[in-house]
Amino acid sequence: MADAGPEREILERLCAAFGIAAAYHDIWGTRHQASDADLRALLAEFGLDVGTPESIAEADRAASAAAWRAALPPVAAIDAGAERWSLPLRLPESARSLRWTVVEEDGARHSGEADASALPAVSRAEIGGVACCERRMELFLALPAGYHRLSIDGLPGLDGGGS
Repeated sequence: MADAGPEREILERLCAAFGIAAAYHDIWGTRHQASDADLRALLAEFGLDVGTPESIAEADRAASAAAWRAALPPVAAIDAGAERWSLPLRLPESARSLRWTVVEEDGARHSGEADASALPAVSRAEIGGVACCERRMELFLALPAGYHRLSIDGLPGLDGGGS
């Protein structure tokens, strides 16, 4: 059985950041949780030092800062044909005018602008002395099934842009 407590919560948060499931349901519906030792071993395979409570806390801080530096998630799944969809943007509080471009798999291009300060705020953090805000950007753009690329220009600070 898995341990409980704040350290376990951090291990699970780190695992989620790296796409590691900390638990699963088997074919009979029984839930199985990986032990803390197993989670540490898996995270170590990704190069994380999680051998002590201090190193776990430091890995959590580093993973959080890295997530905040990425303006867009690396991948977002949306329903094909959905007339509107949204995604999180992590950007400096000072960000205002954003220009976005979607390039469809077949090369079709769509673009538009958004006022970052008018987008709904989800959370806030300070990263490297910069006040940051996670906001939800909603797009009214039905896309066909496929792999498309979204880029955002006009993001000052953290990573200089996103895609």
